[in-house]
Amino acid sequence: MAAPMDAGGVFPIKSKQVAVDLDGEATEVLCCHYEDYDFIIATQLNKMGTMVEVTRDVVLQEMSAARPSYTTRVLLGVDEPLTHVIAKNLLSKLDTTKKVLLSFSLKDNSPKVIQRLSDVIKTVVE
Repeated sequence: MAAPMDAGGVFPIKSKQVAVDLDGEATEVLCCHYEDYDFIIATQLNKMGTMVEVTRDVVLQEMSAARPSYTTRVLLGVDEPLTHVIAKNLLSKLDTTKKVLLSFSLKDNSPKVIQRLSDVIKTVVE
């Protein structure tokens, strides 16, 4: 039995998508805001790729900290140190206390591209 549909209603999940060119590579970023987490997809390969759960750690003196601290856990894909570094850097500019489910598949994972993609993610999430 299908759930009832309200023809005049609005889709309950807020989402935003953008396509940009990062150093010659077509890149798409999608963010879906759920009540308790944000789901972000960043792809240059038109697939979801590696999926990482990112949780912001509670720091008692966070006001004095230069950057927030994150815990990462690979849910799907290659679990190597670079995966955790990329995930933390992609979300470094976000100011959220919600969990983030991040999925990324990149042709170019150079620091320059990661930095620019982090800026794009910030604009999509906010």
